[in-house]
Amino acid sequence: MRPLVRFSVKHPWHIVCTAVAITVLACFFIPGINLQLDGRSLIPSGDPALEASDRAASLFGLRDVVVIGVADEKAGVYSQETLACIARLSRRLAEVDGVIPASVTSLATMPRMFVDGGRIDTNPLLSADSALDQSTVERVRRETESLGLDDGVLVASDGRAAAIFAEVEPEADRRILLEQVRRIVEYEQGQGEYSLRLSGTALSQAVLGEAAAKDLARLIPAVLVVVGAVLILAFRHPAPAFVSIVEIGISLVWTVGLMGFTGQSVFVTTLVMPVILLAIGVSDDVYALTHFSDEAALAPGGDRREVIVSAFGGVARSIGITTGSTVVGLLSLAITSLEPLRVFGIFGAVSILFSSLFTFTLVPALIALLGSGMARRRSGRAVNDGRRMLRALELMNAAGPRRILLVAVMAACSAVLLATRLRVDDSWVKNLPGASDISQGDRELNRLFAGTITLDLLVDSGNRDGFLSPETLKALGAVEDALSLLPAVGAVHTLYGDVARVSAALKGSSYADYRKALSDGRANMGREDIEQALMLMESVRRTHITERLDSEYRRTRMTVFIRSADYERIHEVLDTTTAAGLSLSNAGGIVTPFGDGWISYLTVRLLVQGQIWSIALALLTDLALLSFLLKSARSAAIALLPVAFSLAVVFAVLAATETPLGIANSMFAAIAIGIGLDFSIHLSSAYREGLERGLASIDSLKRAFAATGPAIVTSAAAITAGFSVLTLSEVSPNMQLGLMICLSLLVCAAATLVIIPSIVMAERKV
Repeated sequence: MRPLVRFSVKHPWHIVCTAVAITVLACFFIPGINLQLDGRSLIPSGDPALEASDRAASLFGLRDVVVIGVADEKAGVYSQETLACIARLSRRLAEVDGVIPASVTSLATMPRMFVDGGRIDTNPLLSADSALDQSTVERVRRETESLGLDDGVLVASDGRAAAIFAEVEPEADRRILLEQVRRIVEYEQGQGEYSLRLSGTALSQAVLGEAAAKDLARLIPAVLVVVGAVLILAFRHPAPAFVSIVEIGISLVWTVGLMGFTGQSVFVTTLVMPVILLAIGVSDDVYALTHFSDEAALAPGGDRREVIVSAFGGVARSIGITTGSTVVGLLSLAITSLEPLRVFGIFGAVSILFSSLFTFTLVPALIALLGSGMARRRSGRAVNDGRRMLRALELMNAAGPRRILLVAVMAACSAVLLATRLRVDDSWVKNLPGASDISQGDRELNRLFAGTITLDLLVDSGNRDGFLSPETLKALGAVEDALSLLPAVGAVHTLYGDVARVSAALKGSSYADYRKALSDGRANMGREDIEQALMLMESVRRTHITERLDSEYRRTRMTVFIRSADYERIHEVLDTTTAAGLSLSNAGGIVTPFGDGWISYLTVRLLVQGQIWSIALALLTDLALLSFLLKSARSAAIALLPVAFSLAVVFAVLAATETPLGIANSMFAAIAIGIGLDFSIHLSSAYREGLERGLASIDSLKRAFAATGPAIVTSAAAITAGFSVLTLSEVSPNMQLGLMICLSLLVCAAATLVIIPSIVMAERKV
């Protein structure tokens, strides 16, 4: 690196102008970045785990939905003003840009299925020309209950709330959609005794994107201010802070510009990537600037350019190693099947490479232009910092290195045991700001209705007659009955239930009575009943929330509504489906999960697998890399101990606080490995350098500890301060990510300054 540094200090304006020119060019490509809001985009297109699910979603036209809940917990929804509100909201929701008008489903669109004088009335329960007098209200109540629509999906089982569903076009602008739906609700709110709540995947995505964008606008300036303040306090001069912020800022713009140039997508779960990269990039600068300040203080009359070349050349090896370890840590995310983590890992590594390049080009050039006044202000403090580190080393020696290591081993074992209780979970809604109207609405709708998250299942009958066969349809009903018994399942909608509902109406019976008769064997649905019901269902505009059957009558869609859905509850539904669907499987049938619930479940499963493999790969790759660079597998293993210790502690804290690991906050592991390893690399490299110079082990340790200890403390403080800004985020996973990174880096820095010296001193006493 010395020739590169020498060129930079000799031609500083060339370096600065080139960097600025490319930065300006990169800005033009930034708009090319695509923001992905769809949950399906978390997993790459064509992923084997989702190929069958994608085909199922395409077959049944699966789309994101908007849900409006209308609740009157005192009088219930069966009142003139509340039913009128439902009718108005249904009509106005159909006019919203991006909403598919024919998909709007509510009491105002569901057909009556009422038989009178041999004729079937399929007009909506709340037809547009109906006079909403008390008799109409009572009729709507009676027919809703008779049709079994009060199962917690369209109407709450206790009659206190009703829901309006609408599907959204895939290309619809979620932000505009959210604004229009909010305006509709705001207009209706307060018009009566009822209250209105919003939920649905389409609105959740819009709110999460909105919150993430606000975070980005607030947190980037905040992290720059915080990191700059810490560096000014550490160096007692503004120049190092200015140089480092310019360097990491330009490397970030280059990275983001490259993402735009390649048409890369950004996801709401990783939209805070710029904040993270700004905090990461300061690490190498701290070590290089500290070394320069110390050397400049020792040679006050020397040639500033030569001092810069000597200082930066002196840390080139250790920074090269730390760059490699950080890149390895971030690239470990590239092996996961989750697209946000892959994007963050790949382009995070690119940003670190840019930053390291600038550490030996742009930073020396800026120092050459700004002068060396910062060295004079730091010189006295550097000596005092070194003395304090040596006193700390003496205290550790007096306390007993072996005793310290025993405590560390016991703490690590306890952390590992506690970490086995860690829960992994993720959800669009759970990631929303707690104060959001969508987040609050979703909680209320989960309480009032059957659940806002659904798991869809494509059931392939596997036979020629398909679901026209009474036996096959009955087997489907058995699966529905088994799922309905699960505590977390609020409702199950299948073709069997739809056919039974229509058949009951045609026979003049209530759905509940007819369904019970079918279960008891007092009634049976033959092929003629099935065909008659399907013919009627196909003739009306809307018989249910979603289509249920393909054109060949062979494949059907089952929808399971799950209250407060999480990984464990979805897993229970899948297990029950497998167990209850043996009759279908024996007949050649196949059950394929798809939809939002399945994506959430699969995301968690892939996240667990990705974490295990990425952490293992990063540690093993770093072990091989450090073994080669430090020329000792044993030294490499020792250098990895503080990082492994910090990971165990953070996982244990997550388990103890019952905080689930999700997509966004799971990035902490790669960051902790990448940055945390820097601390031990600098200390281990300085220690081995002393040994190579012929110093005794303890003397080399003292020299390394006094030289690198202050830089480790400063780096940990600056990076932690930068990441602490994430705790101001409105998005819960980002706040958790900030806390987890801060904790892991502080633990890692402390472990580096305690465990590694203790190992050296313990060996010396053997």
